[in-house]
Amino acid sequence: DDLPQEPGEPEHSWLGLMRYDYVTMLTGLGGEAPTLESLDVSDVAPDNAEYPQ
Repeated sequence: DDLPQEPGEPEHSWLGLMRYDYVTMLTGLGGEAPTLESLDVSDVAPDNAEYPQ
């Protein structure tokens, strides 16, 4: 999986990727994921790494 969004954005993280994957699976199976969709993934840890694109 590629990380969602762009480097430096809150969604561009492991936690953002996990949320995206689980929301995709749940909605793909006909469910709803409002709690996961509202999960704030921005306040976990600062990301100062440089990722080659």
